[in-house]
Amino acid sequence: MKSSIVKEALKYFVNPVTEAFPAAKPYFPKKYRGPPVYDQDKCMGCTACAHVCPADAITVIVKDGKRALEVWYGKCTFCARCEESCPVDAIHLMEEFGIPSEDKLVFKSTVTHDMVKCRLCGKPFITIKHAEWVKKNLLEKMSDVIGSEEIDFFLTVCRDCRHEIENIPGFRKLLIRVLIKGEKVWV
Repeated sequence: MKSSIVKEALKYFVNPVTEAFPAAKPYFPKKYRGPPVYDQDKCMGCTACAHVCPADAITVIVKDGKRALEVWYGKCTFCARCEESCPVDAIHLMEEFGIPSEDKLVFKSTVTHDMVKCRLCGKPFITIKHAEWVKKNLLEKMSDVIGSEEIDFFLTVCRDCRHEIENIPGFRKLLIRVLIKGEKVWV
């Protein structure tokens, strides 16, 4: 009986228990969820990823007419909700673990976009790429109800200013036409 226990115990000391990292590349199973990384070319800065992040790992910073989205890897739980919510497939979880930063002290990834300023109050409120995406989708789905000029108006006036002018008769008629159509416009 003693010999079987000794054999069993020695079995764990013969081969290494851990990977030979960093000398050898570690094994990651399929569908492994590593840190999220933005595709700068695809991302439009809509902030959907930040709104669904349960860990609050994605922060939105608006400064000097630019919107920055930052993923803080120390807070990220790798749940993939950001990846699932992105309407343009611009954020993906890496399939291997490695913080995508050259600076080992900075554990974050950032994507930055220029913003459209409201033509009435001058406050930045939507990214240029997001405005272009919204216009394209509205024209595809609602071109018989709303024209390009009207869409341009919506996308150059912020929510606060639109709220202030909602009693203007022409604007009210446009809203009624869109509501009567009753079509799902956003995605």
